[in-house]
Amino acid sequence: MPYLNRPTRREVADYYGAYPRAAGISSEVFSSVYAHRVNRTQSGFSVKVYRKPTSLRPQCGYTIHCKHLVLATGIFTNVTPPPPIFLPLLNPANNTLYQQQHVKALPLLVVGSGFTAADVIISTPPNQKIIHIFKWNTTRPSPLKGCHSQAYPEYASIYRRMKQSAADSTSPASPTTPSNYEGFPNAQVIAVSSDGRVIRILTADGDVLERTIGTLSYCVGRRGSLEYLSAELRKAVGVLDAGWVSADTLRRRVEADLEITKNVWVVGSLTGDSLVRYAFGGCAYAAGRIMADREIPEDELTTRETTTVNRRGSGCMVS
Repeated sequence: MPYLNRPTRREVADYYGAYPRAAGISSEVFSSVYAHRVNRTQSGFSVKVYRKPTSLRPQCGYTIHCKHLVLATGIFTNVTPPPPIFLPLLNPANNTLYQQQHVKALPLLVVGSGFTAADVIISTPPNQKIIHIFKWNTTRPSPLKGCHSQAYPEYASIYRRMKQSAADSTSPASPTTPSNYEGFPNAQVIAVSSDGRVIRILTADGDVLERTIGTLSYCVGRRGSLEYLSAELRKAVGVLDAGWVSADTLRRRVEADLEITKNVWVVGSLTGDSLVRYAFGGCAYAAGRIMADREIPEDELTTRETTTVNRRGSGCMVS
């Protein structure tokens, strides 16, 4: 490829799709399956797995037994659901034929201050009315702030709208944001009508406003989940609630060791740190520990070289 050119998403996906076959590990790679329960057993772990049904095949389930477990499900797996106050907006019973015919003509409510919210706004038709509720802090206003106007003009444009809305909230007599965009920094929805069409907004200045909306895009981030682990295993890992995890959940524990409980390692963003520090080094560290723990035939013991693994720190060193 030309120097400094990055491969496309499709090229990267094709590479990962071809790798298992080229490396001879296709029989050990299970894609498009769901692990819904992991239990500790006397000899290791049991992983209950199922594949969702399609038009070509029924649902099937099976159990994988293993001695070691590496958790690499990340902290961005699930979209954060909206709070209960937004339920009328999501209730299918409110989507009558009349509403379905007119909903596109009503404003779109977007909640969020990051890239996902910006993507929603960018993808709407030019004449679509948008009501945007977002967090705004003068020191860390939005992730969009780092988008250069020439490299990322669409994101930079959304950031300018948000910034101008924040400025207009302090001097509402002369709003200058586009007429099809209405931004409310640090506002919150305090009431929603039973039919999910009228909302009441409490602004940062303490005013209460009513707006009619058609649809909702709730974009306040993603979070990970370890709900596929049994309650006993979640407790051993250090996750006591229903399984939701963030960048801070396991960070303290992995500072001591990536093996957070016996024969269970975490790698990637589950560690709460950057890819540079933990992703590749963490994988090599876990692999080294697992390989060192395997049962070695007696005829190999005399020829096997001694391998020393760094057992503390970031896990980036295997010697």
